[in-house]
Amino acid sequence: GRPKKSIDGYKQLLSNESAKRNMVVSGHGDEKKKDMVWKDHYHLNEKTLEYGDKTAQIIDFGIFDMQDRLVTTYQRNETYQVKMKVRFFQAVDNPIYAITFKDITGLEVAGTNTMQESIETGTADAGQLNLITFQAKFPFQNQAYFLSFGCTRFDEQGKLQVLHRLY
Repeated sequence: GRPKKSIDGYKQLLSNESAKRNMVVSGHGDEKKKDMVWKDHYHLNEKTLEYGDKTAQIIDFGIFDMQDRLVTTYQRNETYQVKMKVRFFQAVDNPIYAITFKDITGLEVAGTNTMQESIETGTADAGQLNLITFQAKFPFQNQAYFLSFGCTRFDEQGKLQVLHRLY
């Protein structure tokens, strides 16, 4: 049907080749914004589902325009950066970082992750703070969306291990 075609189109736009080239994982927090808590500028969902073994913790997140300014609203078809800060409490090989956009009914309309984009994330050491940046054009209609974050990995047996998720 028509809605499925639109949702598939949004997913393709968000995880296209330019998104792959514009995804960054760095081992250092954003120094010029280190005192600002980004998530405090948003209306957070009171019913956030938070889970995982907390080997890592998503400690902050925000959406930024191309001038690196924190934004709380967006313009359709403009390019933005979704950033998240993840603190590791033990060493983790090849963590997978993910973002997912959902509409107000909970329907997933777009998302991507570092594994899907074939991004090697290396090893995060205990105590390390990683800043992850996903950059993409926002094709969404101007309405409210929920943004979910995740940090996972595959263990030695190939089983998905959820380190921390905010859904």
